[in-house]
Amino acid sequence: MIARILIAIDRAPLQKQLLKELGGGDRLVQTMRGKNKLWERISRENCDLLIISQSLLPRPATGSIQTLQNMPDPPSLMVLTNRDDPEQRAQFMSAGAEAVLYAGLHADSLGDVVST
Repeated sequence: MIARILIAIDRAPLQKQLLKELGGGDRLVQTMRGKNKLWERISRENCDLLIISQSLLPRPATGSIQTLQNMPDPPSLMVLTNRDDPEQRAQFMSAGAEAVLYAGLHADSLGDVVST
């Protein structure tokens, strides 16, 4: 079975690194930058894993996460944040995110976490 991964990150170098680390094999990895048409694409293309920057989630972010979880076939969700904030992480996780990662981590570390 091929895992479908959509990476929607606002940092081009990090997006490129994750694409490199996650692509190939039994994974189909696609990328998208910016908010334009993001939600349309998510609802149209059913992905298994969505890796998204917090800044690309419409506010409130917890409401956006809940909206994703209410889809007929919701993707697993990893949110990249610009702050290492335990309270915010807990809010996102309770809303339905599988993982909340600090975007300030080195790209290799993020790639290792995501690939597991």
